[in-house]
Amino acid sequence: MTVMAKYRAILFDLDGTLVDTIPDIAHAVNMALGELGRPGHSVDACREMVGWGVHELARRALLAVPSPVSEEYDGTGEAAPDEGGGKRRHAQSTKEQRPERPDCEQGPGRLHRQRREQGPAQPGRQDREQGPAQPGGQDREQGCAGGDEASSVALWAERTPSEAAVEDLAERIARWFRARPYQYSRPYEGVREVLEALEERGVGLGVVTNKPHEIAEPVCHAAFPSVQFASIHGAGNGLPPKPDPSAIYRTCERLEITPAEAVLVGDSVVDVRTARNAGCGAVAVRWGYGAPRVLEEERPDALVDRPDELLELCVEL
Repeated sequence: MTVMAKYRAILFDLDGTLVDTIPDIAHAVNMALGELGRPGHSVDACREMVGWGVHELARRALLAVPSPVSEEYDGTGEAAPDEGGGKRRHAQSTKEQRPERPDCEQGPGRLHRQRREQGPAQPGRQDREQGPAQPGGQDREQGCAGGDEASSVALWAERTPSEAAVEDLAERIARWFRARPYQYSRPYEGVREVLEALEERGVGLGVVTNKPHEIAEPVCHAAFPSVQFASIHGAGNGLPPKPDPSAIYRTCERLEITPAEAVLVGDSVVDVRTARNAGCGAVAVRWGYGAPRVLEEERPDALVDRPDELLELCVEL
């Protein structure tokens, strides 16, 4: 990695950069789709849908060809072998970090197989035996979806989903996120240690993400309880989502620095473009959800393979 500039602050994307959140994203998407009797998507398929916010996630989930909800993680940190005997692309979490195989892969997979055999679930029905336990039993009693199920299902009649259908699914996904913001997600290996080292050096730390703000904050605090982020800014916090640079400007104001003194670290073209729009440094990581070849085409200031390489970006204050 060759980066001439030294920065006073590092701003991070969240999903695919600091934390492997795809298991929780897939769970929320598939449970929301399941409420409407629609088939879900595999973890790999959901990985290709993220980066542009929950509304666009919902749109892509509707437009994508349904894929089997397979057990892609075997609970050891390794991807399950595909039919050709190879390994599926998977997050680089360690064995200790990866939880037991999440219900988002066990429950919905069985749930959708049953729905194909028995027909769509009745409105408001939840699978109490196979799905994950609901926090405090609240979801079973009050319903995670809410609203008029009959009218909501009618929104899906169009071949191309209407904006009303997209918004309906986005709201359902957000409700599942709020219910379980950090159930199966885990920090990437080495990220926590790097954040703590940067903090010890006096480097300003911030998070700028398109994940809803009300979800981003608890995820950051749960994943990194010992790290004091100067700012966590998510979607719906009064500013447009990335690649609009407004959140970068707001974060830099809070850190009392100029955008040129900060670098945005992310795993997608959205992050590189946001950094360019803001006039700050742009560093892309190879361990996230973005395809390295596509990231290279965006020409970030640097592409890094390991979290500890980020220590080279900042001056010691």
